[in-house]
Amino acid sequence: MNFLLATCPLFIIFTLGSSTSLLPSSCAEILVQGNTQSGIYTIHPRAWYGPYPFQVYCDMETDGGGWTLFQRRDDYKIHENFFRKWNDYKIGFGNLDKEFWLGNDRLYILTNQDRVTLRVDLEDFEGNTRYAEYKQFQISDNHLID
Repeated sequence: MNFLLATCPLFIIFTLGSSTSLLPSSCAEILVQGNTQSGIYTIHPRAWYGPYPFQVYCDMETDGGGWTLFQRRDDYKIHENFFRKWNDYKIGFGNLDKEFWLGNDRLYILTNQDRVTLRVDLEDFEGNTRYAEYKQFQISDNHLID
């Protein structure tokens, strides 16, 4: 089972029509607001120039919580096909409740609004787990790892 996680704090004001509401810009911010349940949340990163917020899966349990999952591969009976073309990885695919890739475009936005930490969690078939953290992780505008 592979998890790739990143966290980014901050707020943004989201305006739709004549109403303005405060939407979180990350899972870390959702945690600070008191939401401690892991699951799917809507965020609007401050570096996102699109008109609409998007959904992410927030892990509120691992290492204090507030992590935004951008990939999950698990031992589901029906697996998501990860052998895809570049455009699929660019826009994202899968089901946030199961296996997915959030999308390179969204990763770029999330990793460029603030300093983020990448955490990679691995579990083998015997249940042994390991993780690694990388401080100041960032995706460049061509979606290369800096």
